[in-house]
Amino acid sequence: MLRGNSFLNAANKAWRHSVVSANEYSFFKKHPQGKKSVQAKIGSAIKKEVQTGMSKVKLATRKKINNLPCYEMRLNLGKNGSVRIAFTVHDNQATVYYLTTTLQKSEFSKELEKALNGIL
Repeated sequence: MLRGNSFLNAANKAWRHSVVSANEYSFFKKHPQGKKSVQAKIGSAIKKEVQTGMSKVKLATRKKINNLPCYEMRLNLGKNGSVRIAFTVHDNQATVYYLTTTLQKSEFSKELEKALNGIL
């Protein structure tokens, strides 16, 4: 399993996110130059959603991951295109379990279920 960490400061609190997915490898093979900026954009987007009540976020699956609900959202990453991510949030830490360029919700859900079966 891949674990990549990024730290963001928000109102004197450390906000942390990590990426845990084999799929993350394939995305960054296609966009190696933008890995740090993509991770930062994902982290700041999740942080913003948590702070504003998660209005753009939906449940990704009914399965719980480590007893936490798994959410999904679509993000525009500028030059790197749009992605859909699945993640959990606990305290000031978000863990991204799936990152893909598949934007259609039904296809994303199928891919996510397969990926989670490999993680859980």
